[in-house]
Amino acid sequence: MLQPNTTMVSLNEIARENHAGTRRTSLKGIRIRHQSNGKNKPRLDFNISAEVMQRCGFTVGDRVEVLFGGNGTPEVGLIQLNPDGYKLTNGQTKKTKGRAMACSVVFTLYPGMPLPKFNIHIELVTTEPGKCQFIFPPGSATISE
Repeated sequence: MLQPNTTMVSLNEIARENHAGTRRTSLKGIRIRHQSNGKNKPRLDFNISAEVMQRCGFTVGDRVEVLFGGNGTPEVGLIQLNPDGYKLTNGQTKKTKGRAMACSVVFTLYPGMPLPKFNIHIELVTTEPGKCQFIFPPGSATISE
């Protein structure tokens, strides 16, 4: 095995320091990310931790509405139960329906939606039955055009 003569730098640490995504198993709070692979339309994912799901009373299969507000940029977000909303899924909906597990709500990205500049991790989430509110870190997102 080669023995480097210089100090090694951890890519993991650099990624963490620059807000790169972490594994789903370590998700705390809410993660917002933009995905675009060229083949499909760009997506906007809101990942919600099991702990936040439990505090809000959300379960796999519930329908939610995602709202945001701000003065020209996304500043505050709200996820609330809405029977006409999008479904919370976790990839195994049939097995886990009705359980409070980490889930996502995914949107095709359209003009007027928040566009994260990087994966956004928000651990401070205010909850009450049927809803959770969070604050976008300053400068973390713009409005898509």
